[in-house]
Amino acid sequence: MNRLSAALSTFALITSAVLACNGSDLVLPGDGAAAQLTITQGDGQPGSPGTPLPDSLEVQVLDSRGEPLPGTTVTFTVVSEAPGAQVSPEAPKTRADGTARASWVLGQTSGTQSVVAQVDRGDAEPLEVTFNASVGPAPARVLASAAGNDQSAPARSQLENPLVVLVTDGFEIR
Repeated sequence: MNRLSAALSTFALITSAVLACNGSDLVLPGDGAAAQLTITQGDGQPGSPGTPLPDSLEVQVLDSRGEPLPGTTVTFTVVSEAPGAQVSPEAPKTRADGTARASWVLGQTSGTQSVVAQVDRGDAEPLEVTFNASVGPAPARVLASAAGNDQSAPARSQLENPLVVLVTDGFEIR
């Protein structure tokens, strides 16, 4: 009887404590498995070839309860064919709030460039999100005669061939 009354007393104490806090203050541990990967910053930025983007790429990793997962490795990979493009660090771990960041230096081509952030989940499909950047041409660096040079004509008359100038940036993008 002594054990039974001790067990009932412990059960009553735990039940009253849970009911007293109404369950809203009860914090349970997360399940520890990555269930959601979202972009929180850095997508859709414009930039110039060969330059770093002003804002970091940032993702957040959550478990199935929507709780942040600190210490999770996120791999950032450049997926565009853009010489010179790089992300750093390539595999940061998430902080206490479940976020991980990387800096992105754009490659030397104009157009759209992309980076994929991925969380490996063992046997399950990895979680992935894609960041895109719009890369415009770099400032003009070189002006060169392409055609029509070394012509002469009387004043106020048209040259026989049009004058053509080639403008390129520092990466030879025309």
